[in-house]
Amino acid sequence: MLTDTFLHVLYDLAQWRFLVLFACIFLGLGAQIVPPFRPRADGQARFRTLIPIPLGVVLGIGNLIYGTELSANFIHRYGMQGQATVTGSHDTGNSYNDRRVMGHNVLIRTADAKTVETSFTDADFNVYPPANGVYYPQQGDIFNVSYIASFPQDFIIISNDDSPWARRLRCFELNSAMQQADAKRRFALASEEFRQAYEAAAQAAHAAGCDRGS
Repeated sequence: MLTDTFLHVLYDLAQWRFLVLFACIFLGLGAQIVPPFRPRADGQARFRTLIPIPLGVVLGIGNLIYGTELSANFIHRYGMQGQATVTGSHDTGNSYNDRRVMGHNVLIRTADAKTVETSFTDADFNVYPPANGVYYPQQGDIFNVSYIASFPQDFIIISNDDSPWARRLRCFELNSAMQQADAKRRFALASEEFRQAYEAAAQAAHAAGCDRGS
């Protein structure tokens, strides 16, 4: 239960990372009214007076940058395994990096065969393994998740296993790499480097059963 609580806190900190950043800054500022950090009556500030401000900024930015990655790694390692599907999507009305943020409704089948209704947005970055470019399941996709046993609504999407969605994602990436290598090979037919790169990409796609048209 203690582990689940710790994972739940990590998950919430990652999901609310922007609010956490502002909260850490305001708490750092507010801490100056606490006696150990309050300036002396004669106007001379104690050495520790300004410590809470940079500390709050560092903690907030650290969570903003690494919170989702830390949460995904810990939940994948210590969470339970389940299967899930996206049942529907909707526009959240928010934007992230000039893109509309979409919400996705999810059903999770837990390890004890219970069904949990939850959701995620495509700004949550709740995918394992963590990556800069994240693809999310869409309506009807079947995928695997790691979830917190005591908080099954807190979950991460597993993108590198053998679920139907993960296999399609892997094939999409392998075929995209092969197509790019093929374009380079066709443009520079005399290049041995491009020819070998294409052959390697084609072999990787074939080995994964991802040949185009299959």
